[in-house]
Amino acid sequence: MAAAAALASAGGPRVFLFLAYDRAAILRGQWWRLITSHLVHAQATHLLWNLAATALVTLAVAPALRAGAWLAAGLAVALGSSLGVLLLQPEVHLMAGLSGLLHGLLAAGAAAQVRQGERVGWVYLALLAAKIAWEQMAGPSPALQAALGGRIATGAHALGAAIGLAAGLVLPIAGRRTARPA
Repeated sequence: MAAAAALASAGGPRVFLFLAYDRAAILRGQWWRLITSHLVHAQATHLLWNLAATALVTLAVAPALRAGAWLAAGLAVALGSSLGVLLLQPEVHLMAGLSGLLHGLLAAGAAAQVRQGERVGWVYLALLAAKIAWEQMAGPSPALQAALGGRIATGAHALGAAIGLAAGLVLPIAGRRTARPA
């Protein structure tokens, strides 16, 4: 995912305009944008923040689900969060970046951790819920928005987390790894 985002962002403005969430273009039938919009970024700083967040989410929850479950969760979150923005937030005309997807993947992994009996999953879910609640009430930081090159799609964060939570509750979890006797 990180490599695909870096490659898409390296394509420059033409690739950005072809892949980004563009409400009018999606309504004209360019449905691929519901998925590809997660791979392009407003600028290099935006990409670097999202790549750093990808590393943190990977470190925190990657072992909780099998590879196929991660793929299913990622597709569900990407498509679901973009569709949710399309249906529920008509004021959003242009959107790009991994953050909505990352919120969903963190929720999916944390929910899977909870299902495995790992208490840290509850901590991640509580922190994620607090962050999303704060964003919905106070809005994103103007300084952060300026640093990232545009408005932050906090609705996509909330939708991504909700879909990711649902995915984490239903997808097959990875088996607990136990040490083998010598």
